[in-house]
Parts: sequence; C-alpha cells; structure tokens
Amino acid sequence: MMQFLIAIDQLVNVLLGGWADETISARCHREGRKRCEWWINLLFFWQTNDKGERNHCEQCFYHEKARMDCPLEYRCTTQEYKKRRKKGIRSLKCKEN
Repeated sequence: MMQFLIAIDQLVNVLLGGWADETISARCHREGRKRCEWWINLLFFWQTNDKGERNHCEQCFYHEKARMDCPLEYRCTTQEYKKRRKKGIRSLKCKEN
C-alpha cells in the first residue's frame, strides 16, 4: 500500500512539473520552498526529529537521496554491483548507504 501512495505522490509531482522519481515533500525541501514545507510538515505532524522539530520534507529529501524506495540492487553503486555480479553473488544485499 505504501508503494501505491508513493506512486500517487510522484505522479502528482510530475503533473506539477517535478521529476518522475521524486515526492512532493522531497521536492519542496530540495527547492527550498519554505511555505510548502511548512504546510506539508504540519500535515505530517507526528514525524519529528530528535529535537522535536517537524521535518517530514527534510527526511523525505534524504530518503530520496539514499534511494530507499528503490529495490536493493538500485541502492548499490554501479561499481559495487558489477563486482558482486562478477563474483557470482546473486544476493541483492549491498553495503549500507
């Protein structure tokens, strides 16, 4: 269900002129749209950082940078993935990002 909701979010982002593989929240943070971030952070009021600050958009931005919504093989660096395939390693587990 979560993947479906993320897909809807990304579709709306594209319709608004954003990148295909980016959520509205991550885009607002990346572009520095403070008013947009404020409203989205308010909507996700339960998501706070260690200091108690609402930071949903910032979290989404770093989540996107780490490619956490992608399958594991997309999270590896290209070089690391090629090395693993050469060795015949079929496991999708890569080192932590």
